[in-house]
Amino acid sequence: MLPFDWSVSWVVDAANNGYDCWLSSRRGMLYADKNSNDGTWSEKERWNFSWPQSGTIDIPKQIEVALDVTGKSKVTLVAYSRGTTASLYGLAKMQDWYAERLDRAVMMAACVVPPIPTTT
Repeated sequence: MLPFDWSVSWVVDAANNGYDCWLSSRRGMLYADKNSNDGTWSEKERWNFSWPQSGTIDIPKQIEVALDVTGKSKVTLVAYSRGTTASLYGLAKMQDWYAERLDRAVMMAACVVPPIPTTT
């Protein structure tokens, strides 16, 4: 049985039916816990990244790797929760870049932080 908090749980059936599925998780998750700066930066520096950086650096890099390896010109992006929020940010900031590489995007369950009420 697969844990339901991994990206793997979303594509097992698709992969078993012959689809080429590329999985990514946020930095620090299983299979995404290595960085070329490891050993040269502090733990605080290592974990100091944001959703905007995920949408403008991490996800585009993951898309580029999938395109390079497969030789395809476009991919379908399926995102969930934090991945949706980061992808939406990236799409807003890098519209042309994403438009050239995505044939479609499926975004589910964006996570957001509600505004903190203020008292006056």
